[in-house]
Amino acid sequence: MVFLLSSALFSSVWAQPVPSAEDRTALWTSVGAGAGFGIGLWAGLTAYDDALNSDRKVWTSAIIGAAAGGTLAYLLTRARRQPSPPHIATSKRGPRPERFEAPRLTEADVRTLAASTRLER
Repeated sequence: MVFLLSSALFSSVWAQPVPSAEDRTALWTSVGAGAGFGIGLWAGLTAYDDALNSDRKVWTSAIIGAAAGGTLAYLLTRARRQPSPPHIATSKRGPRPERFEAPRLTEADVRTLAASTRLER
């Protein structure tokens, strides 16, 4: 009986859809903040354990570590979420046109143009 109830519980958990990127951003930001808090707490205890007013210094380093870890995790998640630019072959506009080359003027074209142009002062 317990096996049947537990299998029904786990099957409903595994059948849930995968969260979107926005849901994972909040998750990874909180994980980064927690990891940063732990690293900041460890660094603060290592550096300021015997110092005067060490509790304030330890908590300050832990809070700064949490802010840094959360910010770093958010930026990494955001960088992974942005799509890469499409390749030329997969672009909706089609392949890039060839570069436009302007026709070169010959000496006769330059003389004709100069003769038909009046420059006034």
